[in-house]
Amino acid sequence: MRDSIGPSGATGPRGVKAYQMTVMASGLRLYARTGLRPNRAYTPSAMVRTARALLSPEVPKLGARDYFGWADALTAAVAAGKVTRHTKHSAARAPGFYRLAA
Repeated sequence: MRDSIGPSGATGPRGVKAYQMTVMASGLRLYARTGLRPNRAYTPSAMVRTARALLSPEVPKLGARDYFGWADALTAAVAAGKVTRHTKHSAARAPGFYRLAA
């Protein structure tokens, strides 16, 4: 399957990772603006941990409660289109994890 990330949608593993980053950025912005969590599992610390894992190893120097900063970093990563397959599965503890390219 070919990877494609475009204005009308995303396909393949890179597209799935880009979608995951976009959804996490949206959840962080929702919590920062309103204090509402997207679901019960998305506590603020869980969202920041997930954002840190998605941006691994190029994690920006942001505070734990800088939710807008984490959301902006995720959005910038998707806009740059540098999502590639992660070779070491330690960050997500699951096969097929993707990270930003160096």
